[in-house]
Amino acid sequence: MKKIICILAIISSFAVAGLAQESWGQYLQAGVNAVSIGNADLALEAYNKALAIIPEKDKDKVFFIYYVRATAYSMKKDFEKSLADSNKAIELKPELPDAYYDSGNTYQLLKKYDLAIADYTQTLKLDPKFMNAYNNRGIAYYNLENYEKAVADANEVIKASPKQSIGYTNRANAYINWKKTELAIADYNKAVELEPTNFLQYLNRAVAYRKSGNWNMAIADGDKASRMNPQCPHCFYEKGEGLLGSNKSDLAIIEFNNALKIFPEFSTAIDARGRAYTKMLNFPNALADFNQAIKIASDRETYYLDRGNLYLKMKKPALAKADFQNALKLNPKSEAAKTSLRNLGLK
Repeated sequence: MKKIICILAIISSFAVAGLAQESWGQYLQAGVNAVSIGNADLALEAYNKALAIIPEKDKDKVFFIYYVRATAYSMKKDFEKSLADSNKAIELKPELPDAYYDSGNTYQLLKKYDLAIADYTQTLKLDPKFMNAYNNRGIAYYNLENYEKAVADANEVIKASPKQSIGYTNRANAYINWKKTELAIADYNKAVELEPTNFLQYLNRAVAYRKSGNWNMAIADGDKASRMNPQCPHCFYEKGEGLLGSNKSDLAIIEFNNALKIFPEFSTAIDARGRAYTKMLNFPNALADFNQAIKIASDRETYYLDRGNLYLKMKKPALAKADFQNALKLNPKSEAAKTSLRNLGLK
């Protein structure tokens, strides 16, 4: 939206400066309007017409078309063309930060986080107060599991906008994966304070409470989030995990079922329900859930570990061994899988 407002202002500025608002400007306006209503194809048609009539020597106008057309291509998930247009805009106006920022966003969508970070860093060299670049670079660092740098970028966002929740939420997300749970909870508390009507803040804090073993608070936040958004499967799931941790397996199953009514392929909730059935010694139901979870997401190490532990309880060590070995194949660093295999007398 900021880009659209900026471009509209630019169109007007040509007229204010005494420059004729030629048909290229009308096409630009039409393209911006199309983007604002989500019609990328119409926007591209307008931008292409604008580009066709602008003299190549008019770098300012050509820059603006490449700059906004990159967004339209990104809307269509044609990221290669989006990057090509961002790069062309950068060639024409290397002193402007915006095209680097947009290019970084596209690399982020492509999960090319190192390249995204490079573009965000260049954005910040050109404009050290470009807070969205700090925010998005922090997310890229988070995705690379560089939590220290993710926290550093979130600190900059908080410093610039202490009354907005996003910096606290992003910092908390980094802390929770950095195993600094208490710091994460403190930041989620601040995010809830700043945005008390956003169910996601309670959901995030429920995750932190679960990971800290504070089951009652995890239940309370999961319940709050699910009441605020009854269509949120993860909200019911988190409440269920809190109940499971509190050894209330029967109540946990109800919450996992609520999550699965909304999202039947939610393999994490299916696996969690399997763990609840295991605690209740309902091995047939537990096995059915673990099998289903693995069928949906066969790349999840924890599902094989959970089924392997069930097989041990069912006195089927050969099947348990196979599952622990599968878990180790998926994650060669899995200490849980290594320990389970050692307990079976295997390396």
